[in-house]
Parts: sequence; structure tokens; C-alpha cells
Amino acid sequence: MGPVDTVSTMRTEDREIVRHWLAAEQAGRSEEADRVFAAVALVLPKRQPSRRFVANVMARVAPSTQPLAGGWTSWGARAAVAASLLTLGVVLGTWSPRSMFFAIVATAQAVVWGLGQVATGSVVWIETALTMWGSVAHAAAVVGRLLITPGPAMLVCANLAVAACACAALQRLLASQED
Repeated sequence: MGPVDTVSTMRTEDREIVRHWLAAEQAGRSEEADRVFAAVALVLPKRQPSRRFVANVMARVAPSTQPLAGGWTSWGARAAVAASLLTLGVVLGTWSPRSMFFAIVATAQAVVWGLGQVATGSVVWIETALTMWGSVAHAAAVVGRLLITPGPAMLVCANLAVAACACAALQRLLASQED
């Protein structure tokens, strides 16, 4: 059934609510139309979807029976992991405890050195930012002091007056050429 059939099966007082909503909507009274539409939504008959529609939706939404393909399911990833474990086993089997200790110490030294570089870089970056901030603050203080004194303020006012006079004179000159 289409929307015309739905309205024709409604009770008379429900049809009046729909007509009131349509009239408010067409008249441009959006606030009233929104308020009445809430009542329209309540009086519309509730329709059940067809069984075919429900079956089609459920067929598309239903979970797949096949497992999702992930990174560990490919043969290449499995071969890479197996080769890594084989290499680790060979290394652990052939190295002496002393050489393993030195390797662990060297790795720890490299990590500590890297963290030290990050800390040093962060400190330098913060110092540079604070230096720039201090320079900008000093320049702003100097400009503020200059603008507060009467001399520069008078100079700015004089420049504005000259600019206004120049614009007025240019407008008078160009007005004669426009005619």
C-alpha cells in the first residue's frame, strides 16, 4: 500500500491532524509544523515489513560462516614467523652466555642513548620556544610603551588626517573625470 492508501485508512480525526500539519508546512510555520508532525507520527498506522524484505535484510546482515582473513592466515606471514623463530633458535644455540650478556648491554646502551637524545632535543626545543616568546614579549612591550606616549599617538593621528584629506582630494579630482 502506498501513502495515499495509508491516509485513506486513517480515522477522520487523524486525517485532520495530517491536514493541519500539511497546512502549517505549506504556510511556512516550521515550529508549528514540527510540533504537529510529532502527533502525525503517533497516529500513522504501524506497518510490518514484508517477510521477503526481512529475509533479504537478514541474509545480508547475517554473520559469515567463513573466518575473516587476517595477517596471520597467509602462508607468507607464517613462513616469516617460522624463519624468525628458526633464526632466533640458531642464535641462542650458538652464542655463549657472555656474548648474549654483551648484546643485551649494548642494546640497553643504545636505548638509553636514544632516550637521552630525545630528552636533549626536547630541552633545546623548549629553550628555543621560550627565547622566541621572550623576544616577542619584549618587542610588544616596546611597541606598547611607544604607542602610549603622546608623541607617536599624535604622529599616527596626523598621518590619518593627511590620508583622509588625500582621499577627499582624490575623490574630487576623479569626480570631474567621471562626468
